[in-house]
Amino acid sequence: MGRFSIFFGILSILVAVAMMILLFAVEDVQFVEDLMVQLHCEEGETSITTAQRLNFSGTQNSTTVFYCTNNENIQREITGRMGLTIAVSFALPLLLGMMFIFGGAFRLANKQERNLAKRFNNYEVYGGQAINLTSTSLSPAQLEQVQQVLQTLSGSMEQMDNPTLADRLQQLEEARNQRLISSAEYERTRQAILDSMDDNL
Repeated sequence: MGRFSIFFGILSILVAVAMMILLFAVEDVQFVEDLMVQLHCEEGETSITTAQRLNFSGTQNSTTVFYCTNNENIQREITGRMGLTIAVSFALPLLLGMMFIFGGAFRLANKQERNLAKRFNNYEVYGGQAINLTSTSLSPAQLEQVQQVLQTLSGSMEQMDNPTLADRLQQLEEARNQRLISSAEYERTRQAILDSMDDNL
């Protein structure tokens, strides 16, 4: 849906540009001229003609002037009405196109965010490693305990930039007491903590 909105928005902007070109070239495009005659000209006026009006306000430039012309070649100026028609014909599809483009981009961003959230929803990150909690053979109660311990550990790690040896050993002891790790894992991790503390001394 997002890609379609962006495509439709780009198409609307192209229509806006095309409308402006067609209205400025009204004399050269018969169906546009017929439509403008019906909109802006009075009875007896059969065509729309354009002319360039020179302006000499400091610099020489010109503006396009629109006229309704009858069979006797009498002209009546309709520049203001044609200017309004050109502005509306350009602005409406342009604004519509921009709305569709921004809406489509927003939808695509939301969809991508939902996909990422779904992909990582079942993962908890601890120690730089992602743990897939749904693929383990733990019961729901044990999964809840694991999540609580991980949250406790994460919270304590955020509070302390450099946890002390006692803090790390206490956290490890809590994990073993709640039977989240085996005795062998406890001993191995405890030794690794002690070794890392020795390296920092």
